[in-house]
Amino acid sequence: MYMLYEEIKPDVLLNASVSAGANATSKYVGLGDKRRILFAVDISGSTGLKKGEAVSISCLKAKDAAGTGATKITADVEVEGLIKGLVVATTVTGCQDTDTVTVNGVVFTKKTATPSAKKGEFADGAGLAAAIELLLPKLKATNDANTVTISAAELGEATITIKETIVNSTGTPWVPAGVTKQALALLEVYAPQMGAGYTHLAIKVDNDAATAVTAQVVAIRGDALHGPVYQPIAAGVGLSARG
Repeated sequence: MYMLYEEIKPDVLLNASVSAGANATSKYVGLGDKRRILFAVDISGSTGLKKGEAVSISCLKAKDAAGTGATKITADVEVEGLIKGLVVATTVTGCQDTDTVTVNGVVFTKKTATPSAKKGEFADGAGLAAAIELLLPKLKATNDANTVTISAAELGEATITIKETIVNSTGTPWVPAGVTKQALALLEVYAPQMGAGYTHLAIKVDNDAATAVTAQVVAIRGDALHGPVYQPIAAGVGLSARG
């Protein structure tokens, strides 16, 4: 029996604040005798990413730990405001009757008079939070002064995409101000993708948003080239042999 820590190798490569319009590159890590490497890139910020803002994440390969001959190895991954976030917030102050907030495809409608949570109706932030938890039980929603923060009820079990729509433009229209407060991007590289002479990998984070974000990068190397091969012979039973 092999312990998980014997088969994978996690490393923290970056923990940095990336200013608006700036970029940061993590340390380079060697693949060693592993077949695969998974990069988990956490993007967060107190201000958050607005609709239309994004952080671009690219994976670089190089010939050594100093980054010699660095070049992209995979297509960029984009973390976009209001799309598939881990923590997303919307503020409903100024929201008028018939304006809507769509969360993971479910439409919630502002209705001042006798709103029904079962119908996805809300009068204020508290009402929106209650309606979200009722109709989307995999999500958790909390209200603070009409700002509703939405996350997964169980860590890692859901992402959140929201859309704020002005339907009622009479008087003073609502000004949507939703933001993604935290998001996670995953990039995986397989050894044969490296190419001759390339031994190390890093993550580059480009912040195209109007405010700073915090970028944290963890690399997890695994699937050793000469690791154990499991051949199950019955439910819950397996044989292990090193090749």
